[in-house]
Amino acid sequence: MDIVDFAEKICNFPLSDWQKEFLYMSYEAVKNSRSLIYIPPRGSSRFSLTFLQAIAIIAFAQERELLKESNRIQCKNNSSETTLN
Repeated sequence: MDIVDFAEKICNFPLSDWQKEFLYMSYEAVKNSRSLIYIPPRGSSRFSLTFLQAIAIIAFAQERELLKESNRIQCKNNSSETTLN
C-alpha cells in the first residue's frame, strides 16, 4: 500500500497535492535518517503538517516491523483491514 493511501485511510479525507508531496518528503526523510525542515504556508494549520509527519514515521516503523503487534495501526476499508507493506 502506498504511503498516501495509508494516510488517507487514517484521515478519512483526500489529501491535497501539497499535503501528498509533504507526506512523500517526510517519509523519504525518515527512511534516509534525515531531518525535514519546513515552513508552513500562510493560513495553513501547522497541526496538519505535524500530523502527516507523524503518519510518515508510523508507516516507516510498521514497514520495518519496529512496532509491537498490539501497537500497529490498522486501516479499516469497508469490511477488510489493511496495513502498510
